[in-house]
Amino acid sequence: MPDSKRFRALSQDGVIHLHGILDDASNLYGLTEALNSHSNSLDFGALESASWNGLIRLNHLLASQSTRPFHLKNLPAPIFNILRMTSEFRDLYKLESFDLWLFDEISGSVFTEHFTRGDTRLNTLLNNEAKDIQVRLLGVKRHFPSLLESDGLEEPFHSPTLRRLLIDYGFYSSVIFSLVRDTAINVTATVSDKAKLLENQISSILKINKLFARAGLPEDLANKVPFELELIQVQASEIKGKILFCIDAVEKGLRELAIECLSQGKQHPRTATAIYQDFVKVTLSSHKVQDLAEDLGTTVGSILNVLDIVGAKSILSDYIRSGSLSNEDKELIIDSLSIMDPMADEDDTLASHVDEFFELIEKEAFQASSLAQSCDLMRQIVEHRLNETKIISEYISIFAPESLDEEHETLELDVIAKIEAKMVTDQEKLARKHFLHERPGTVEKTSATPGEVLLF
Repeated sequence: MPDSKRFRALSQDGVIHLHGILDDASNLYGLTEALNSHSNSLDFGALESASWNGLIRLNHLLASQSTRPFHLKNLPAPIFNILRMTSEFRDLYKLESFDLWLFDEISGSVFTEHFTRGDTRLNTLLNNEAKDIQVRLLGVKRHFPSLLESDGLEEPFHSPTLRRLLIDYGFYSSVIFSLVRDTAINVTATVSDKAKLLENQISSILKINKLFARAGLPEDLANKVPFELELIQVQASEIKGKILFCIDAVEKGLRELAIECLSQGKQHPRTATAIYQDFVKVTLSSHKVQDLAEDLGTTVGSILNVLDIVGAKSILSDYIRSGSLSNEDKELIIDSLSIMDPMADEDDTLASHVDEFFELIEKEAFQASSLAQSCDLMRQIVEHRLNETKIISEYISIFAPESLDEEHETLELDVIAKIEAKMVTDQEKLARKHFLHERPGTVEKTSATPGEVLLF
């Protein structure tokens, strides 16, 4: 990652300014040092992006500090949408300024608007007091508990309707699809970094390939590896682009349906059947991501082909230890592999350094290939959304609602129970708890703190 993108935390006038990209691999040492100054104000204005897991790590770090609550400034809408789901949000953070997504009922356009603490316009939007306004909050009051005063947290329970289910499930599903996007981006970036590192290591080996034939190895053993590594990067990038294109289309479709369900001033509302059919069509289109995730996993796993060259380690080391190398050969190996040990001209010592060099290649290749597990998890997450759509379809077909606002006592309870039984990640459970609400008195299943069981 370029230095300009690297996550950084800089203190100025009592405010900690966050910069760069925050993800699950970001080094938080600078932020930890900045927090030691007992500053409790964080500015997100220069933070370019943040992944789910990066924000969970940030949340855990801040929760361990004694200087809470933290005052957040210039919080972008995508970051707010993730942080608001954490159980500690109300106690851990005070929002000073932040962006929220709004939508225009007439045009259907979505945009962000900047708010400050105590903004009266925000209260109007949250409470939906002005029925004649054209611009509304992208979401409903129950989705924003972190913005409400304590006496506004308890929302009266309303019997489940298709409108409520499509709104809540649409936001839940959309935020989970953003997790798939984060994973695809992270996997591709990590594989690219690993491939470039391996390319540099293989280029060092290519400088000594004239010794291979003398050791009884094919002289061109390493020649094809750089091309294979470059091809892996290109293929991974292409697959990532297709995944993001598909995810963006699904999220856009879910957002448009949520807007339609949220709109109050629509002059020609569509039937419940038409809206539901579009919901099924949009969600089922995500099946393409399953195949793409599998393709990305296969591409990532192919980096293990590099290990063909690691098999040369013992043969080359034995040849070095045999005492057959000239001083010129030894200097070539020492220079090519950047060996700094002053004792490297001794056969055993030089052979040990060559072993270590090959073992480093092996380690990097295995670490890169392990990312294929994340690709499989992406596939599972999409598969679960497809199964959820089928579950909802079964209940809708039974109830056959003629109106979006027709009440069905068991609809939400049964659907949520079936959805929750299939969840595999803590992120899914976190989003479910935030967006899909049960009837008061429903027993909440015990689950681990997000991040403790599965973060990828």
